[in-house]
Amino acid sequence: EATKHLMRWVSLHPTNIAQKVQIIVEHFRTNVAHLLDGHAKAMVVTGSRHHAVLYKEAIDAYIAKQGYTDVATLVAFSGTLNAEQVPEVAFAHAEPPYSETNLNKGLRKRSIPRAFASDEFQLLIVANKYQTGFDQPLLCAMYVDKRLDGVAAVQTLSRLNRTYPAGGKDTTYVIDFVNDPADILNAFLPYYRDARMAETTDPDVVHDLRSKLSAAGFYTDDELNAFASAYLTGKSEGIEAPLGSAAKRFSVEWKAALATKDQARIDELNIFRKDVGSYVRLYDFLSQIVNYEDPDLEKLSLFLRLLAKRLERPEAAEIIDLTSVELTHIKQARNQQIALDLKGGDVIDLKPSKAAGTGQARDPHMVLLEEVLAKVNALFEGEDFTPGEQQSWVEGLVTVLVENPTVRTQAEANSSSQFVESPDLSDAVTTAVLTSTDAHGRMTDKFFANDEFKSQIIKLLGQLVHSDLNRAG
Repeated sequence: EATKHLMRWVSLHPTNIAQKVQIIVEHFRTNVAHLLDGHAKAMVVTGSRHHAVLYKEAIDAYIAKQGYTDVATLVAFSGTLNAEQVPEVAFAHAEPPYSETNLNKGLRKRSIPRAFASDEFQLLIVANKYQTGFDQPLLCAMYVDKRLDGVAAVQTLSRLNRTYPAGGKDTTYVIDFVNDPADILNAFLPYYRDARMAETTDPDVVHDLRSKLSAAGFYTDDELNAFASAYLTGKSEGIEAPLGSAAKRFSVEWKAALATKDQARIDELNIFRKDVGSYVRLYDFLSQIVNYEDPDLEKLSLFLRLLAKRLERPEAAEIIDLTSVELTHIKQARNQQIALDLKGGDVIDLKPSKAAGTGQARDPHMVLLEEVLAKVNALFEGEDFTPGEQQSWVEGLVTVLVENPTVRTQAEANSSSQFVESPDLSDAVTTAVLTSTDAHGRMTDKFFANDEFKSQIIKLLGQLVHSDLNRAG
C-alpha cells in the first residue's frame, strides 16, 4: 500500500509532470500538428481529475513560456475540485473550485466536443471522459498517462481509428508513459481475431437482477415511486429523501458488519453494491434493443444510478505519510518503439451477460497471499525453486507463526504496518525458518545469507500472519 501511495505521489510530482509535458507538446508540434492539412489533434489521457488539472496548468504554462501560438488546450473531467484537492495549482484566470467551465477559456457556451472540433484547440486533456464513444476524426495522437487494460484499453485507443472524411489519415501515434506493450496487445487480440458471441444475452437478466436487488430490502416500492415523481417534476428535495433512506439502511448494515467482522455479510453488501452498477449498465444496454414496456424498470435504473454514488464504500486504506519524502531524480526514458502485431488466430468466444449478479467478492486474505507469493517469486529470481515449493515454504512458515502466542497478541493489537516492524516477529520468523524441514534447506540458506532478502521475507510473512489472525478474529 505504501508503494502505491508513493507511486501516485511521484506521478503527481511537478517535475514528473513537467518532463512529460515537454515531451507531449514538442512531439505534437513536430510530428502531429502538420497532419490532415494542419488540422490534426491529440488527446492526453490522465489517471484522475487531479492529474488532469495538473496537466492543464503545466501544458498551458509550458506553451506560454515557449511563446507557442499554435497549440491550445481543453480539459475534461466531471464535477469540481476545491483548493484542498489540488493544492499545487494556481491558475491566473480561474479560482477554485475548479471545473470544466472555469478552466476552459474560449468555450463561448459551446460543448467541449464542439469547441475541440474547431481550429482553436489542439490538445484535449481527459480524466475518465471521452474515452468511449467520442467520435473525432481529427484525432491523430494519444498521450497515455493512465493504466489501461482489457476493454478499457481497446475503447480508449480506438478513439484514434475514426476515419477522416477528406482522406489522408494514414498516420497515428500513441505515446504511452505507463503501460506494457504486451498488456495492450493482449487487450486487443480477442477483438481483432474472429470474435463472436458464444450465445445471446438473455433480456430477462434485467428482471432477475431487479428481483435480487429488491429482495435485499434497502428500498421500497413507495420510495421508488416517490423518487420517480420528484425526478420527473424536478423537485430535488423529493429526490434526496428516498435516496437518503436507502443509503442510510445500507450504511447501518455496512457499519454493523464491519464492527462484528461479519465477513459473510460484508461480502453480501459488496455484491449488492456491484449489482446496483450491473443493473444500470445492463438496462442502459438492453433497453436500446429491447422494448420492455415496463416503466418500473426505467424508474429503478434512474434510482440506482444515483444511489450507487451514495452507498458506503470500503474503509479507506491506512494513510501513508509522505511529507518527508523528497524526489531527487526522475527522467522520462524512451524504452522502445513498437508496432503491435495483431495476427489472425483462433475464434474467440465472447461471453454475454448471463446470470444476474453472479459476482463473487474475493477473499482479501487470498488476494494478499497471491501478492506475497508474487513478491517471494521475484525475491527468488535466478533460483531453481518451483512456484509450488515457494508456496509450500511460505504457507508452512505462516502455519508455525500463527501458533506463536506473542505473534498472535501483537498481530491482533497493531496495524499491519506496525506489526511487520516488530522485533518479536523477526525473531519468530528466524526461529520458524531454522526449524523448517530439510526439503527447504536451500531456501533457509538463502534466508540467512542475504540480510535484505531476510528483511523482505519477514515483512511479507508478517503481512500474511496479520491478515490471517485478524481475519480469524
